[in-house]
Amino acid sequence: VADQTFATAAADAKLSPLLGIPCTVKEFFAVAGMPQTGGMVAYRDRRPTADSEVVRRLRDAGAVIVGLTNVPEGGMWMETWNKLYGRTSNPWDVTRTSGGSSGGEGAIVGAGGAVFGIGSDIGGSVRIPAAFCGTVGHKPSGGMIPLTGHFPPGIAGTQYLCAGPLCRRVGDVYPILQTLVG
Repeated sequence: VADQTFATAAADAKLSPLLGIPCTVKEFFAVAGMPQTGGMVAYRDRRPTADSEVVRRLRDAGAVIVGLTNVPEGGMWMETWNKLYGRTSNPWDVTRTSGGSSGGEGAIVGAGGAVFGIGSDIGGSVRIPAAFCGTVGHKPSGGMIPLTGHFPPGIAGTQYLCAGPLCRRVGDVYPILQTLVG
C-alpha cells in the first residue's frame, strides 16, 4: 500500500510521516487475530477480534505492524520473562536484562529489528528498557493517548498507565506521538 501511495502521490502531496514504516507493539496492545496474553499462561489462547486504538491509529497513519514483543507476566516485573515466551535479553549483551515491562520493545528497537515500537508505562516500563537497550523512550502525560484495547487495563480513575513510543532518535518521538495522540 505504501509503495502504491508513494508512486501515485503528487510531488507536493503531504504524506503521513509513518507511511510504510515498520514497527512493533508490546503484546499488551490488541492486534486483531494476534495473541494478547499479557505473558500469562492462562491467556495463551486469547486472540482479540479488533485492534486497540493505538494500533488503529498507527495503521491509519500508514505504519506497518510487523510483530508483537515479549512482556513479563502481567507486566509486573523489571525483567521481560514469562512461561509462554521465555526471556528477552539485552541486544547489546545477552547476559544482561532488557528491562521490563516493555523490554521486548527496547530489545527489538535497540537491535534494529524495528524502526520504532510502542510500549506502556506506569513506573518506568518504557523508560527503563529504553535506557538499558540504548534507545529513546517517552512516557507522555497521562490521558494523552487512549488505552482502549490494552491488557491489562489501566486502573479506573487514574492516569498513571500511559502508552509511549520507543525509537532510535529523539527526533523520531514527535511524529510518532502526533499519530498516537490523534
